[in-house]
Amino acid sequence: MADPSGTSDEPVKKKKRGSALHCCVPQCNNDSRYNSSLSFHRFPKKDDQLRANWIVKIRRDIGDNFKLTEGTRVCSAHFAEEDFLPPDRAGRRNLKKDSVPSVFNWSARTTQRRKIVRHVESETQTDESDVEPEPPKAPSQLELDYQAARSEIQSLMEQLKITQLEVQKKEAEMRVLKEAAAATKESSEAKIQELEANLKISRFGLERFSKDNALVRFYTGFPTYDHFKLFFELVKPTAETMVYVYASGIGANRPGVRKMQLIDELFLFCVRLKLGLFELDFAQRFSLHVSSVSRKITTWANFLYFFLGNQPIWPTRECINELMPDSFKELYPSTRVIIDCTEIYVQTPSSLLLQSQLYSSYKSSTTLKGLIGIAPHGAITFVSSLYTGSISDKEITRCSGILDLLEAHDSVMADKGFDIEDLLSSKQVSLNLPPFLQNQTQFSAQDVLETKTIAKVRIHVERAIRRIKEFHIFDSDISLSILGSVNQLYTVACLLTNFQGALIKDTDDSDTTNN
Repeated sequence: MADPSGTSDEPVKKKKRGSALHCCVPQCNNDSRYNSSLSFHRFPKKDDQLRANWIVKIRRDIGDNFKLTEGTRVCSAHFAEEDFLPPDRAGRRNLKKDSVPSVFNWSARTTQRRKIVRHVESETQTDESDVEPEPPKAPSQLELDYQAARSEIQSLMEQLKITQLEVQKKEAEMRVLKEAAAATKESSEAKIQELEANLKISRFGLERFSKDNALVRFYTGFPTYDHFKLFFELVKPTAETMVYVYASGIGANRPGVRKMQLIDELFLFCVRLKLGLFELDFAQRFSLHVSSVSRKITTWANFLYFFLGNQPIWPTRECINELMPDSFKELYPSTRVIIDCTEIYVQTPSSLLLQSQLYSSYKSSTTLKGLIGIAPHGAITFVSSLYTGSISDKEITRCSGILDLLEAHDSVMADKGFDIEDLLSSKQVSLNLPPFLQNQTQFSAQDVLETKTIAKVRIHVERAIRRIKEFHIFDSDISLSILGSVNQLYTVACLLTNFQGALIKDTDDSDTTNN
């Protein structure tokens, strides 16, 4: 039956054989086996403050030597009579609400008042010389109580001073420990930062080459470390939400936490594009599985293909005129774009039909062919998709979509193989080509001069193509296994060359270049 007061459990009268109850109060040896007239009471469970008062009153501290359990009890000998409720029908005596043990061996006992004896003076008058001196008057009970209280206060004050000194000592020790802990923490954080910095420098990644711009250019194609960081900040907001490509589908089983930093993934992709290293090599450098390397490269190729492809790179007529070098202004002021084709080698397929489509008579091999267009000031302004190597320059010009970008009174500069004058005439666009032999056996002096003039300004498209070919992933034959993403890799490589700095450094002299 629960205690009606709600502050303690019911007293224990009856016990199972062998389950004796003991009182937990110091200096109390009451045991339920030998004191059947006593009841034993549990500590309050619901009222934390009341339970704390019980612990204080019995002078115990919760710790290794004293713990509250189901068997921890206080016997009824430590409660005053007024702490109990009237016995119930079963004869059990329950504690009142908020009852606290207060009867202990160390409790102050009331000192019995000393009996006062009155001395009645004798009626017989005696001579002063015969009167004996009165004995010293005994102190009154009030004086005795005052002296006892004063002595107790002095004792408590001394104990308080001792306690205060101990507290001050402990506080000083705590301050020393805190300062030592803070110093240790700062030292540990400094060591961790140093280790992290050393780790970044030691492992293969962008931070390893942060102090060497020549190596950054070698591995990524970007002129400096700062150029790469600025490009990363440009793509980062969108790249953080990109979906990875898995063998089971786009976005399937996407990990919730990246094993590589996003900037290192971009660095991996750029190194793959610039140096053409094998995926197994990257797996060893970055401690990844080969499939993870392949997935990251494909994902970044698709992402940058759409991200950079959505940027407007075709300049307006006003922008072309503003940035046009003097050599073009003097000779070919209406030039809008300089075009040329480039080819990359691919692995020879087993299908004879596909072989015939990919075969390039110009390269005498199976290739993929693309059209490149640059502005007079050297920036790449047009990149076509890749076509099979058998396609002609005229056909690729017609299919690529560049004709739709040209405006009336523009002019296009190209090489001899671009027989596209009929395609441009319908757009009211002129064509500047080097002269070529028709019926005569050799060029006239005027033809030679014109050839040199056009070649001098048209050479920049060849230099732009050379920048693309410096991405060594195109050095060897493109494997048929990556034909699905080769168009993305090629387009991204073309567009990334615009981040390498001006192709024509000085617009006043087209021969001055920045390679």
